[in-house]
Amino acid sequence: SPASAAQQVADGFLKIANDYAGTLAGQRARLQAGETLFAAGKYADAQAQFQNFLTTEGGSSLAVQAQSGVAASLESQGKLDDAVAAYRKVMTSYPDSGDAIVAKFALGRVLELQGKLNEAVTAYHDVTKSPLAGSLAQEAGQRIAQIQTKLAAAKPAAKPAAKS
Repeated sequence: SPASAAQQVADGFLKIANDYAGTLAGQRARLQAGETLFAAGKYADAQAQFQNFLTTEGGSSLAVQAQSGVAASLESQGKLDDAVAAYRKVMTSYPDSGDAIVAKFALGRVLELQGKLNEAVTAYHDVTKSPLAGSLAQEAGQRIAQIQTKLAAAKPAAKPAAKS
């Protein structure tokens, strides 16, 4: 099955990670194991792998990718409150990284799923203001426009003035 094939590939990366423990190559292999599981839809296993990376390699320059992986894994499992907290952790722990911008966009997406439209607009607006956002800034602008249209449609129509 594809899931067991993904597990075999992940196990291969973990063997490399163990063989090259303490090296950047070992860290990359450990991260790749989580990414392989995530790509195969094994979100809980991927989350565990990313958490394990943070526990063992928390000081690594690749930790931001593991933290982002935890957030995406939580979102994919439908654990939206936990995903919000995890995306916020990426933003606060790595504020000057491109990963923080991607996390902010993802935060907007999750808040939107939760129906927290004004908070989502705020997150997307922050993305549009970032010089690091690139094409995400444009996409965030489009999401804002769509949300504002939804919010406008939800407002009750003004009542006609009462006749005197």
